[in-house]
Amino acid sequence: MSLGSALKSARTAAGLSVEELAARTRIRAALIKELENDNFVNCGGDTYARGHIRTIAGILEIDGAQLLLEFSESFAPEERPMMELLVENSAARPPREKKPISWKALSGIAASIVVVVASVQFVVVINKSNEVVKPVALQSTTKNEAPVVATKTAGVNLILTGVSGVSWVGIFDSSNNQIYSGRISSGKSQVFTDDQSLYVVIGNAGVINVNLNGSDLGVTGAIGEVVRMQFTPTGSTQG
Repeated sequence: MSLGSALKSARTAAGLSVEELAARTRIRAALIKELENDNFVNCGGDTYARGHIRTIAGILEIDGAQLLLEFSESFAPEERPMMELLVENSAARPPREKKPISWKALSGIAASIVVVVASVQFVVVINKSNEVVKPVALQSTTKNEAPVVATKTAGVNLILTGVSGVSWVGIFDSSNNQIYSGRISSGKSQVFTDDQSLYVVIGNAGVINVNLNGSDLGVTGAIGEVVRMQFTPTGSTQG
């Protein structure tokens, strides 16, 4: 069933005429008829088309997320970042804007470096002719100091595999940088890693299998459902 047919079928099942639906949604009846015939040319653009679909789905009490996914797969005129689409449809949070480092902060860092350099003491070695030989850095008197060894956790190793259909996926690393935005189709896999955590938005959760650090978590939602999950080395949480 096409997107337009699904809209028409839902309207009919709700017992509404085109004119009644137009009155409740404030969308022109002529435009609703075009939408039900899979004609989105006169919507005024991709964003307005999505808005009309979302409004109609709300009035008819049907799954708007799935309809929007189908619209993007079949009718969207251009490729757009997945997170932009999900944020536009209120299905995901917008990424936090990273603030640039101020000159004041940079000055503080520079001052700290100067203090560290100035704190290193040197002694000048002079020979019998009172000639300077070379500066020698004072050696620490502490003995048997164990070397500092950096430790690294296992981190997060995430594998997303399409099991049926197509889903949009957005991935953010522990610094909130978006490291992936795109579609994963059936039979395709994508691997993502981070030392601390990964924040994941799956636009069609019922078609994506999740594997975290070698543990198969299966699919994390239903067909057409948008899920947001945080993955860490110790497990995962939704929200």
